[in-house]
Amino acid sequence: MNDQVMFRKVVHDLEELPAIEDQSASQRKFFSEVSSALLRGHLEVLIQERDWITGIIMSVSILEFAGKTRLIWKQKDALKTGTRKIYRLKFAATIELLFNNKIIDDTTRDEMIKIKDARNAAAHDLPHQVALSRGKEANDVIEGHIKNAVKIMESLFSKTD
Repeated sequence: MNDQVMFRKVVHDLEELPAIEDQSASQRKFFSEVSSALLRGHLEVLIQERDWITGIIMSVSILEFAGKTRLIWKQKDALKTGTRKIYRLKFAATIELLFNNKIIDDTTRDEMIKIKDARNAAAHDLPHQVALSRGKEANDVIEGHIKNAVKIMESLFSKTD
């Protein structure tokens, strides 16, 4: 099967998926694998381009998406939090709910909080924005956060309960 045919099949299969909260185990696995590959690729491009502001902001968006998806899957079976409430959670609350439901450990929680704080500085602190956008030099701290976001996102999607 060539790449174009495979691409069309994946797109078709994604279009046919039910809402996140109604997916079967096999549909969750497919959704997780495709989402992880696409989102990882996007963040890797941002690292290559040294687009630190977009990279850290996208990292939080991706972690929030993956975290809420996991919470929705979990709530279907065990949590009593409604899907609509999960969709409305702020990222900090999403992190705490993931931790309180033992979906992430304290090390992952701490890293997610560091990523959130770096995103907030990049989004709201003008001197920090200027420092991040000045030139395209390496930024080991932000790059590390983006790479950790990829690992956490893949970990969140690795289990589809």
